[in-house]
Amino acid sequence: MEEKNNSLTDYFDSIRIINLPHRHDRRQEVSYELNKLSMANGQNGVRFFSAVQPERAEGFPTKGAHGCYMSHLGVLKQAYKEDVKRLLVLEDDVDFVSEVSNKLEKILSELNGMEWDICYFGHHLALDVQQDGRLFQYFDGSIETTHSYAINSRAFPSLISFLETVLSRETGDPLGGPMHVDGALSTFRAQNIKIKTLVLCEVLTYQRSSKTDIHELCWFDNLPVIRQCVGIFRRVKNTFKNS
Repeated sequence: MEEKNNSLTDYFDSIRIINLPHRHDRRQEVSYELNKLSMANGQNGVRFFSAVQPERAEGFPTKGAHGCYMSHLGVLKQAYKEDVKRLLVLEDDVDFVSEVSNKLEKILSELNGMEWDICYFGHHLALDVQQDGRLFQYFDGSIETTHSYAINSRAFPSLISFLETVLSRETGDPLGGPMHVDGALSTFRAQNIKIKTLVLCEVLTYQRSSKTDIHELCWFDNLPVIRQCVGIFRRVKNTFKNS
């Protein structure tokens, strides 16, 4: 009998959302997005993961980049230990497109019939739906985002091993030293050509505009009054992006 997948929790047996404990704003905003799809923390495999906050950059571009890297690695290691078969990783600045509920069944039905190791539901690539009408395509180039991607369990051992090896190398190592996690995933994929990567041609998710925890803050995020005004502007911007 064909597997029926009408929702993300039908298809993925675990969904982890990476969130810094002090970013209550992002937790509230991403919870609103999850609620639109009838997903709630602690139900049907949906769980928040407390992001790592290192004290030093340790060779990474910033302390935030180091923390982001360790958070994604922590999510993968936790899922592997728990024998998760299909994992969806979300960052707390993820938003779903407005017609997500109408698109999910077709997207997940097609995905269920394809062989994949890593799958991106959100990205900045300029892709067209393929001539045969398929929603996904295999892709072997670099991908700059990690706000919404999935891992099949068979990729866990080699990916975790690679990410841990990167931590032991010097910055700038030709095989891959400390770097942003999206770069590390792209490097892993480039060095492991048997890994099958799928991308959704028309994205299901995008990144919400918000104050960064990875890069150095812009000047306007350091001034209280202006920061508040910028926050209002970002909310308006996100509303129009999702309309």
